[in-house]
Amino acid sequence: MDYDFFETFDIPIIQGRAFSRDFSTDMESALIVNEEALRVMGMQDPIGKKMGHFKRDGVIIGLMKDYHFATLRDRIGPLVLDLDPLATNFVIIKVNPENLATTSAWTEQVWNGYDPDQTFEAKLLDEILDEVYMTENIISRFFNYATYLAMLISCLGLFGLAAYSVEQRIKEVGIRKVLGASTTDIFSMLSKEHLKLIALSNIIAWPLGYFAMRTFLQNYPFRASLGIDIFLMSAFSAFAIAFITIFSQTIKASRANPSEILKYE
Repeated sequence: MDYDFFETFDIPIIQGRAFSRDFSTDMESALIVNEEALRVMGMQDPIGKKMGHFKRDGVIIGLMKDYHFATLRDRIGPLVLDLDPLATNFVIIKVNPENLATTSAWTEQVWNGYDPDQTFEAKLLDEILDEVYMTENIISRFFNYATYLAMLISCLGLFGLAAYSVEQRIKEVGIRKVLGASTTDIFSMLSKEHLKLIALSNIIAWPLGYFAMRTFLQNYPFRASLGIDIFLMSAFSAFAIAFITIFSQTIKASRANPSEILKYE
């Protein structure tokens, strides 16, 4: 790479130094290794140590912090960097995100001034990453849509079940109201059985969801942890949705006139 690689990508140098134009020997023999390469080679203090390189023997002048030079599907492997500006295949430019069209046009103009026969093609790093992680993006969108659809179907089913349950027990509701039951008592009576089913469904879903997500995340060496907070949040959401869905039906039954209900029966 070129001299400004580490500054462009904000990669920290832990020991030693980065490539510099102040040292003419950097072009001939300087090497910079990452932390994983240091672990693989078993070195304690790499600065100034000689090591073989596929081009030539070199001297380690710096230790850089591990960074993802492949995808997040791969572990960070050992990496050795040498200075060779003429052998680079890409030009990487850090730009201000504002007025990208103007910046791109200016860059193309400069490019054509150096090499008009070589077609200019520019891509944002975000666009490249989107292409690299296209599979993950598709999976993410699929699960999002599936979740919304499942929630809609569940709410409709729960709403219908609540309406049917209230209709079946409408006479009981009228009698309890005559005997002095409050709206809270009626709501508690009608929603209790539904909330028990929600609790049972969470008990079944938690281990299934845990093992399914654990299996999926095994494909990634760098992954989010599956803490209890995720499952508690999902349980809270399920109970909240059930409460809101059932509430509209039970509150209607609890506020009904007992005389009208018993007269109808």
